Amino acid sequence: MSEIDPIYLEIGMRIRDVRRKWRVTQGALAYLVGLEWPSSICDYEKGRMRIPIDILYAIAKALHCSVYTLLPEKEEQP
Repeated sequence: MSEIDPIYLEIGMRIRDVRRKWRVTQGALAYLVGLEWPSSICDYEKGRMRIPIDILYAIAKALHCSVYTLLPEKEEQP
């Protein structure tokens, strides 16, 4: 079992939060984005799959938000 990258987990949580705010199901979001498998949205939200940039932009468009809303801010390095 591979380890989940924290950045993809954070992106997934942000997608989930915005999706729930708009009361959109994972299946409906997958349809709007043009994904063949609705379970992909679940995998993205849980950080189990790395999300391609084109899909990230499509999700942002479908959720009526900026892609920057879905991306975590860069942490300062000491």
